[in-house]
Amino acid sequence: MTQKAVARKTSPDTDRDRSITVGILRGKRLPLAFGDQTFLQKETVAALFYRVPLMATPKFILDLRTKIGHDLLWLTGITGVVLNDADEVLLVRRADNGRWSLVAGILEPGEQPAVGLIREIQEETAVEAEIVRLVSMESLPPASYPNGDRVQFLDLCFRCRPLSGEPRVNDDESLDVRWWPLNDLPELTDRERASIENALSPDPTPVYVTP
Repeated sequence: MTQKAVARKTSPDTDRDRSITVGILRGKRLPLAFGDQTFLQKETVAALFYRVPLMATPKFILDLRTKIGHDLLWLTGITGVVLNDADEVLLVRRADNGRWSLVAGILEPGEQPAVGLIREIQEETAVEAEIVRLVSMESLPPASYPNGDRVQFLDLCFRCRPLSGEPRVNDDESLDVRWWPLNDLPELTDRERASIENALSPDPTPVYVTP
């Protein structure tokens, strides 16, 4: 895959600061609300907005673009919070902007989410991992590529554990790969920090946003 497109999501320059709440489900649905301090998990609207970096484009997207042009394309994204027994999280330093981030990617057509994420982790970091649980699921706002292509992601975030392999740069999408102590993380987006916090939660129930 040599063409350029998106595979990861980060906060744009137009992020806003107002707070919303995302309910951590404990056997019931919790509503989305502004300024309510009783809910269990708080995020910012900024964490729900994304800029689309340039990455290798899967062939199925290139094929679809020949049919739909720049029209909005609905894609399934996957994000992995890979945690080891030393209280460290696996991060990659992206080649497109030099920022550290969680491992993430796009599902191939018909690919199971857990299988796709394990593939992404191995392809990007050379680490063999397994899924522990689903952490969150959320529909992200539409975003645009510099060439005018429009996309929108349903993102599924999973907590994972490493099984074998030493982290290393394993493709052309990363400049560096390493374990980072949870108490000494590099600069991450608000959404990625929230994903790590949710993955560490003792409550295994996935997080999602409700009206």
